[in-house]
Parts: sequence; structure tokens; C-alpha cells
Amino acid sequence: MRVDDAMSAVLELAASQYGTFNRRQAADRTFSARRLRRAELNGHLLRPLPDVFVLPGSPDSWRQRLMIQTLQGGAVASHRAAAALHGFDGFRPGTVEVCVPRNLESNDRNAIVHGWRRSDEADVVVIDGIRATSVERTLAQLGAVVERRKVEQALDGALRDGLSPVALEQTLERLWRPGRTGVGTLRRLIDDPRRTGMLPDSWFERLVQHVANAAGLPPVVLQHEVRVASGRRRLDLAYPDVKLGIEAHSRRFHFGPTRTEADNIRDLELAAIGWEVVYVTWGMAHEPVELVRHLQAIYRARSRLVS
Repeated sequence: MRVDDAMSAVLELAASQYGTFNRRQAADRTFSARRLRRAELNGHLLRPLPDVFVLPGSPDSWRQRLMIQTLQGGAVASHRAAAALHGFDGFRPGTVEVCVPRNLESNDRNAIVHGWRRSDEADVVVIDGIRATSVERTLAQLGAVVERRKVEQALDGALRDGLSPVALEQTLERLWRPGRTGVGTLRRLIDDPRRTGMLPDSWFERLVQHVANAAGLPPVVLQHEVRVASGRRRLDLAYPDVKLGIEAHSRRFHFGPTRTEADNIRDLELAAIGWEVVYVTWGMAHEPVELVRHLQAIYRARSRLVS
């Protein structure tokens, strides 16, 4: 097969798009529909979708499968796929999920397909060369396909990464409509009074907060600061009324000689002014009945000490 300028341009483009391109992109590079048909018949191109082509032998990957889907006119990676592209907490590559224009028929069994309005182009970003829904739009979609806790995990992570609450609020107002769109789930999360106060440093802390708040005790406080002789010390969670601190004991933040030493010094400073600090592991947080029982008993004991 002779390689000319048009073919070179198409091959170069495909190399930048995980081995894929669409009919319009080929035409823009003067690679005609007739040449596309001939290349397909000769086995030099595969056509997984009517207007999308793949180079045989190019590595099959999650991103390539997403690219194939989003090369359809107006299609974008969305919901769980967009969440993974954005790197949201709790979401990993694997699910091929897209929004396509409502006038575009798509019965592809290789993807989860949702309807999409072309007027929503303001919500489109490009990640790793793939068209996807924006952070705000993705968060607004997730409640339609995953449970509330997963949406909250993604929301917390996005806020820690710098998501503007104002931009998120504006997106919610624009997208609100009746039905299971995910907007309602996100709206209820944002308006939940139990989420007031500081943002947790991790989803683990949020999980411990949920368990603690199920104990029938006063609301636990996130990221509580206590003044000690050396300055201020911060606790992951706390019951300030009984001087009880709770640390979500993760490997990321609390393991290693330096971190352990710092924790011990902080705990000694807090103990000197009457505080007690307890540590909760990931496994304990996933045994909520047992953890609630312990928290209730410790809280009662602290109540007697400080009364």
C-alpha cells in the first residue's frame, strides 16, 4: 500500500487518538470516502461504528473504546466514564459510558448510552484528547447511575481539588428539571445540614463521620482545631463538648516513623489539657454497628469525666 500525503495525515491523526479517527476528520485531510471503503475492504481499517474507523493492531484500551464512542457527532464521555477521566475519588477506568445527541441512533452494546442535547456543549471539556462532560456536569449526572455515597465521595474530592461551589451551583440551577437526572441527588447532598463545616481531608473521614452521626450523639465536628501549648492542633473529627477526638487512621496520613511521632506528640499535648484521642481504622469504619457501640460508650464515659 502506497502512503501518500493524505494517508500520512490520517495515520498521524489516528496515532494521536488511540488509533482511531472519524469520516469527517478523514475528509478534512482529503482522504475520500471511496478510499475509506477500499481500505476497509482490504482490511487496512476496521469500522466499529458507521462513521468511525480504527487501525488494526492498535492497542485495545478503555480510552480507545471511549474515543471510538466520542468520535460520533456530538457524543461525549459522561457519568462514570467522565468521573474516571476526571480522576474523581472512588471511580476507576473501565466503564464506557457516553451521552449522544438525542437524534443519533446508538444501539452499541459496547457502551452505556444516554441522551444528550447539543445545547449542552458549554458543559464539554477535553481530557486526554477525549471529549467529556465537565466536572460540574459529571457530578450532576452521577446520582442517576450510582448511589448517593459515591456521589458524595466524588463531590468531596472535587471540592478538595478546587471545584468552585459557585460554578457548581450555577450548573445545578441550569440543569434542574423533574425526573431521575442525578441533579436531585446532588442538590440534596449540598443542602444536607450534616455536611456543614470544614471539608474532610479524605473520604475515609467522611465515612467515619457518617458512622459517628448514626450513633445518636451530638453531631461530630470535622477538622476541629484545639489550642495547645505549642499552637493549634487539628483533629480529623471531634466531640468538643466532651473533649473527645477521633482520627481516621489511614496508611496515607498516619503511617511511617515521622507521622507516628507527630501524632504521638499531638496526642500528648491534647492529653495535657484533658482531651482523649481514639483511632478508627478502615476496617472498623466498615463495621458500623460495632463502631457505634464503642463511640457511644466512650462518649458516655467522657461525659462523666468532664461534667
